[in-house]
Amino acid sequence: MKETKGIPRGIDAPQVRRVTLSLKSHRKERDDTALLCSADSRPGEGFCISSSPESSGDGKAQGLYGVPVEFLSSLKEGDIVRITPDGRLSLLWEIASRHNPVFMTDFCNSRCIMCPQTQGDSPRHHDEETKRMLQLLRVKEPPAFGITGGEPTLVLDGLIDVLEICGSRFPGAAIQMLTNGRRFADFDVATKVAEAAPGGVLFCIPLFADNDIQHDIITGAKGSFRETIRGIHNLVRYSRLIEIRVVIVRQNAARLLDLAHFIFWNLPFAVHVTFMAMETSGAACKNLDSVWVEPAEYREELEKAVLFLHRRAMNVSIYNLPQCLLSERFRPFARDSISDWKKTFAPECGQCSKRECCGGFFATSVRKPSGIHPL
Repeated sequence: MKETKGIPRGIDAPQVRRVTLSLKSHRKERDDTALLCSADSRPGEGFCISSSPESSGDGKAQGLYGVPVEFLSSLKEGDIVRITPDGRLSLLWEIASRHNPVFMTDFCNSRCIMCPQTQGDSPRHHDEETKRMLQLLRVKEPPAFGITGGEPTLVLDGLIDVLEICGSRFPGAAIQMLTNGRRFADFDVATKVAEAAPGGVLFCIPLFADNDIQHDIITGAKGSFRETIRGIHNLVRYSRLIEIRVVIVRQNAARLLDLAHFIFWNLPFAVHVTFMAMETSGAACKNLDSVWVEPAEYREELEKAVLFLHRRAMNVSIYNLPQCLLSERFRPFARDSISDWKKTFAPECGQCSKRECCGGFFATSVRKPSGIHPL
């Protein structure tokens, strides 16, 4: 999420507002919008975001001042922002992006050893601001976004509200819900979510091993393998779409083909299976010495797993790996999967003929894979 800081004026509670460049629109929807102002503009009453270090005009404008010009210039008509009393400005929805995450909570019931986030002592729920954001959103075409966390199902009532808003306001939206699937082991929970979710929601559920011992070690939660498998099957009883996600770490890199066998024989209904290189930030950074494995070390095993599923007509992809780290035969399986604001390239990528269709790697990672070279 893109963030910056400014100087708050008259902000005593967090604000979620839609960005506008039109004074007319701002006057019409003053309670819902934030007017972008240049340093010398006079917004009058209302809420403004400005690069000026202090409010101008008649001094009645509530808002955020001293915002860096480069951040201000990146905001577009229709973006959704959050402004907090301490002056933090967060871009919740980027109207021009195809990678908008919708955060439900910071809390999670697993402690995955390679999670790119670090859970604090006082996790926060974001369901109320998410509901407001979706109500404020104005789009011409059905949006595409991901519902994520933490673990979204831990704020169950809020999640159901969000899904119902999506169904009523954006019935054609392409929605991915990133969830560990564990709470769906409770059939009542699976029923409530399945009945609230629009038909096109894709439930993206991680499975890290073909056995409970390794999977539970990676998730840091005993019993998570059993709960995840049961949760997946409960969702499928409602004909819900399932994607299986495999994050590759040292603990599972040698058994990717075994996992592919398990998925084919036990979860053949999965509409998509993706093998993912990890983002080394958060918990993954803390546990780097134990979880890191170079792509060159698991490439052969990965390609065997992908080929096994592909030959059996399962939809399979590779996420988060540059094409140069794969054999030529397997580059068509690589997807441009990293969010725009997280993606970067190495200096040597500048001369690569595949850069335009390559997924690059995580700018947020503390360790980059070795062997990057132009094609």
